[in-house]
Amino acid sequence: MVPFGNAEVYRHTTDREEVHCQHGPQECLGNLYEACANHLLQDKDPKTLMNYYDCLTVNPDQHDMKKSAKACAKKLEINFEALSKCTKHEGPDLILDYGNRTEALAGRIGVPAIAFDDDFQPKEQDAILSNFVNTLCDKLKGKKPSDCKN
Repeated sequence: MVPFGNAEVYRHTTDREEVHCQHGPQECLGNLYEACANHLLQDKDPKTLMNYYDCLTVNPDQHDMKKSAKACAKKLEINFEALSKCTKHEGPDLILDYGNRTEALAGRIGVPAIAFDDDFQPKEQDAILSNFVNTLCDKLKGKKPSDCKN
């Protein structure tokens, strides 16, 4: 998952980079919590990571994303202190990396946009969005999780 959406990276002449999100600072904060969840959970607990994304998407407090992030972390037994620490340390660099990855995709894309292994296929988006699990299972190599039908 690449939490970046329609944000933009502004590169200042002072070698400083700044991210501006389409829907403002709370959206950027939500992206930051999602990036840190990726960083902390992607390899260790991908199912909890997906549930965290789902929780933040379904239950966002547009005025207090930290509150939403904390509530979702508590619900899923994710260490919120580790997430919060990441947002202040590794998080900004993670977001900039996700911005670079998003820019590298072919042209301006809508949100959500799903790319597998950084390969964005515009013609596949409707099928992916309408049946994500089956599409993901088809793309997986090797042993597949039990959620994938044989």
